[in-house]
Amino acid sequence: MKTTFTFFLALVLTAGIFVLTANAKVKVAGSAASANGTDPSLREAFDALNIGTATQAGKNIVVTITASTTEIAPAILNQPLIGLWNSLTIYPTISGLSFSGNLAYPLIDLNVADNVTIDSRVNQAGVKNLIISNTSISPNAGTSTIRFIKDATNNTVKYCTLRGSSTAATTTEGGILVFSTCTGTTGNDDDTINKNDIHDLSITNTKENFKVYSTETFKIKEDSDINKSEITLNN
Repeated sequence: MKTTFTFFLALVLTAGIFVLTANAKVKVAGSAASANGTDPSLREAFDALNIGTATQAGKNIVVTITASTTEIAPAILNQPLIGLWNSLTIYPTISGLSFSGNLAYPLIDLNVADNVTIDSRVNQAGVKNLIISNTSISPNAGTSTIRFIKDATNNTVKYCTLRGSSTAATTTEGGILVFSTCTGTTGNDDDTINKNDIHDLSITNTKENFKVYSTETFKIKEDSDINKSEITLNN
């Protein structure tokens, strides 16, 4: 009887550890209070950061990706309720990972959020790795892979493979990268898109298929490689 109980207890503990590990795909560190910890998706990690009431002033927050996630709702990152972090950096710790979803909304939405860096390289070194992909073919406004909105400033997306399938009309807000409307006086300024592969999922990757939508005036600088963009946006 004792042997059977011990085996059952070990089995339960093992199953519990497996569930915890399976749900620990995104880790937040360096934040204030309860936002630190592990989450099963980027959206839930962002939600924890959004509801925090402790000041984030001066924090250097690190969000590491340890397993691929399928997002079932937009991952929206807002400006902190109290104080502004010095930096919030997102990167994978192992190769072959992705953020993906099939959403008629932004997959990642930087909503007033500043000083955010998304770097797809493993531990921020080496070659492009993390794939960020929204497979939705919706024509709805806002369908995108990454959106910058309401004065999202000083953000960087680099070394990423960015994919999308938005079918929004050219006059409708939608695409792989979207620089949207602002409610303040500065706009979505000083955001840098650097050394990324940006292409449509539905057709062969060519430079003509890079889709960057902006409601504001900006300058684009592309390098000459077909499957590689090096774009700096200046409003």
